[in-house]
Amino acid sequence: MEAVIKTYTGAMINVTDPNPRHIRIEDIAHALSCINLFNGQYPVPVSVAAHSLKVLEVLRRRKDFNSEMGIHGLLNKASEAYLCNLPKPIKNAFKAYWGYEQVMMDVVFGKYGIEESKYAVEVDEAEKQVDDFETTAWTHEKEHPLVERKDWKIVKANFLKEYTSLNNQRNYEK
Repeated sequence: MEAVIKTYTGAMINVTDPNPRHIRIEDIAHALSCINLFNGQYPVPVSVAAHSLKVLEVLRRRKDFNSEMGIHGLLNKASEAYLCNLPKPIKNAFKAYWGYEQVMMDVVFGKYGIEESKYAVEVDEAEKQVDDFETTAWTHEKEHPLVERKDWKIVKANFLKEYTSLNNQRNYEK
């Protein structure tokens, strides 16, 4: 049985066997801007796209930052545009999810010319910093600094702007 979904732009994606021709940055930006972290259980709405922009911000502080690293960080959660943002305990309960997520990331990274292992360590470090901050802010019930980005249309526009800027810097067309 095919697991096909219709995206924002009208593309039909088989999420278990995705075709790179149907992967579109507009769909990724749109979906990630509308999907909240922590299954919507965070004290305030914070989208996956806002989280990804924060990861990019952390990466930009590195002396060795470059546009390819930035694209990797920005698209590190792109699979969730098609598979949704599941909390880790649920992902761990449904082991098959991890395989589908990896297949989707392989297709997305392939489409956008990202070598997954090249900046995996740097992106994982940035991701951990942002995750730790979000968890600490939640635990201490502090105001989340991403709240100002909670309007999904602004987040989507910022995500697309950053993608376009980074992509132009590396001269990658796809």
